[in-house]
Amino acid sequence: MVYDNVSMVPGLKPSWGFSAVLQEGSTITLFDTGWDGRLLLSNLKALGFNPSSISTVAISHSHWDHLGGLAALLAVNPEIKVYVPSSFSKNLKREIASRAGMLVEVSKPTPISASLQSLGEFRAGGSLTEQFLLASKNGEVLLLAGCAHPGLEAPLERLERLKVGRLAGVVGGLHGFRSFHLLEGLRLIVPCHCTQYKQEIARLYPQACKPCGIGLTLEF
Repeated sequence: MVYDNVSMVPGLKPSWGFSAVLQEGSTITLFDTGWDGRLLLSNLKALGFNPSSISTVAISHSHWDHLGGLAALLAVNPEIKVYVPSSFSKNLKREIASRAGMLVEVSKPTPISASLQSLGEFRAGGSLTEQFLLASKNGEVLLLAGCAHPGLEAPLERLERLKVGRLAGVVGGLHGFRSFHLLEGLRLIVPCHCTQYKQEIARLYPQACKPCGIGLTLEF
């Protein structure tokens, strides 16, 4: 984790927003970029990640605390391929496309790398949509959420239809999510950033739930 409201590494400043590094061997994908680009780049460097080694960025949704750091990242690495929900505004997509190596618009499940894919976008109400990511390994999948504004019901239903593996865990912002029964049986639950009910989730699932913060490293 490189951007969150909480830091687990002394000296790294937390800030409102979310960004996670997803690494498969030498392939590095960034999920969201926080809101402060300078802080994002500083945290990446402090945690040993070179921005020039990032090949892909996936933006969950258009709120600034998940998108704001993208411009600074593209300024130092303009070759990055950026995956965004197709419902992003034309102006926003045009701006990103003008600075990135490639813009990919996502509406349905879309491969990103060998073990990572977008689950597609989901409507959260009004014009806001959000994409979720899936990391796969050995027949299991990890669901990655930026804020989970649409909830988890629809993403989990789509995941079930895809039959890509058994759900092992959920990591990311869960906002006002309260359908706690959906987390039963998971071996890993990491509520981050905007999650309103962290304490309740930790109380219900003490073995699976882990605290989130800058510097957190998970092996999956």
